[in-house]
Amino acid sequence: MQRLNCRNPSEDNMIISIALTDGKTLNLKIKKSKRAKKPSIIADIQGLQAIIPSNYEVNDLMELVHQKSNWMLKSSRYYERLRSRYAQEHLKANTICFLGNRYSLRIIKDRLLFAVVSENLNMITFHVANKRMFKDDIFKWYSNETAKIINTRLPFIASKLDIRYNNFFIKRHKSKWGSCSMKRNLNFNALLSAAPSDVIDYVIIHELVHIIESNHSRQFWDRVRTADPQYEDHRKWLRTYGSLVSIERINLERQTNVE
Repeated sequence: MQRLNCRNPSEDNMIISIALTDGKTLNLKIKKSKRAKKPSIIADIQGLQAIIPSNYEVNDLMELVHQKSNWMLKSSRYYERLRSRYAQEHLKANTICFLGNRYSLRIIKDRLLFAVVSENLNMITFHVANKRMFKDDIFKWYSNETAKIINTRLPFIASKLDIRYNNFFIKRHKSKWGSCSMKRNLNFNALLSAAPSDVIDYVIIHELVHIIESNHSRQFWDRVRTADPQYEDHRKWLRTYGSLVSIERINLERQTNVE
């Protein structure tokens, strides 16, 4: 990055323009917050934003900007690709997927961790003990929901396919939806419960078939097709919408449904 220019320096919500070496610029919105104890930079579909304490000098932010410059550029390009790929309704801030449906997100501070899914309001309300750790709580909820689904569907599908497995585990995979070990153990992405039920079944079938067909040979796909004739549609869903299933896209500072 080459230089920094400030616009509207007298206003609380100013914008810093960051000139890149390739001639492009990144715009960083500055928001002052009474709750903020130290500066932070977040990225989402709306762009880049720095949250700073009310008495914080913007010029002091420059060191943090330089430290996070590579991450800011990478994040900006990631969301730019999302904007060019998906319709706006799929990119609304602070929404999450569950069983193939997209819900608005609401966070309430509470002593106990639990979630309420409201089909009528099209909203999922998370009760969390610490709002700063809400992403971890959402991940735990996803993990539990995925485990419950796998615990029910896996033995049923395995029995139907007459394939024996050893055990299953819920993992924090970044790019895989599932995997299979030589010991017949199956691993599933904790966020799999974000996908529609038939897509979840496809992932289960995919990993079960790997127990008898280790690679993606013609025989492998023939077995998958026999068990799931619509498997190509289910693979397409994962390729198309998998990038949107991300807890990292949620930023509490930009959320309006917080109590």
